[in-house]
Amino acid sequence: MLIIAVVAVLSSLSAPSKEPQATPVVRATRTPTSAPTATSFSTPRPLPAATVIPTVDPYTVDSDGDFLPDGVEKALGTDPLTHECASSFKLDASVLVILDGTLWGGGDKAQPGSAAVITEALRSMASVLPTGVRAGVMSAGTGNACASSLLLPVQLVNQQALRLKAEQMQPAAQRGLGQALRDASLAFAGIETGTRYAVLVSRGTDTCGGDPCAEARTLKNDPLALTVDTIALGADATGQETLQCVADYTGGLYYRADSLEDLSRLWRNENERLSRWLTSANNVQENRMSCMRCMGDIMNKFLKWARDTGFMTSQSKQFQLILDQLTRNLQC
Repeated sequence: MLIIAVVAVLSSLSAPSKEPQATPVVRATRTPTSAPTATSFSTPRPLPAATVIPTVDPYTVDSDGDFLPDGVEKALGTDPLTHECASSFKLDASVLVILDGTLWGGGDKAQPGSAAVITEALRSMASVLPTGVRAGVMSAGTGNACASSLLLPVQLVNQQALRLKAEQMQPAAQRGLGQALRDASLAFAGIETGTRYAVLVSRGTDTCGGDPCAEARTLKNDPLALTVDTIALGADATGQETLQCVADYTGGLYYRADSLEDLSRLWRNENERLSRWLTSANNVQENRMSCMRCMGDIMNKFLKWARDTGFMTSQSKQFQLILDQLTRNLQC
């Protein structure tokens, strides 16, 4: 009986259950989410407007302001960026300083300190010269000779150049004022245009037998047309009369300096006169004439080109506009 009961128990344990097992149910869980947030959008910036670069008409643009459009200038073979006539309208003047060599010693006893004062005066003169003015230095008398000495031909110079030339002056035993005035044309060699001016500083009369006053009369009628201002430094009555005569005949001014202090003061006055004279109406008028001649040449070239190329008829309105502008500005 016992054996039968054990077998029955084992059978019940090993036999599969006949009842269906329940299928597990998987429940989905919802994850809580936050409320949606509104996204703010800014108004989009408008696109930049397209830039239209116009085609430049070379016959309406005048880059250098000479009243000729760039296209015409290129056709004429000139630079559209350079006003050719503007360069002709410039100060055209030259200055020659004539120094008495005896101021540095020699036959006459020089006044102590005169060389230093004159050297400084030359430096200050260079500082007031307008741009483009030429200057030179000549000595009246050299060593024991009466001949003049051209220390610096008239040219574009600076303060240092004039000072150095004054420092190179040598004492002279003779005072050849007449010869120096006669040789003045040598200092202006190669300069054919513009006005000419001179400053003569001397201690007195010509000791070489020359006649400065007669030479001044010659200069008055000479194409050189040299205006001479004179400064008499410690000169006697005869010397003062001679230098006064030179100034009078050439249209210059005469100064009398009894001391080095007078010389310094008078030279400052001379510098002011020089600056005014160089920019005077006469010089400006001479420059204006040069500019007018230049503008006239441009007018002639333009007219010939306009006729030869047919621009005069094919672009009649533009041709007339250019012609009117050139005509109005012929006077510079």
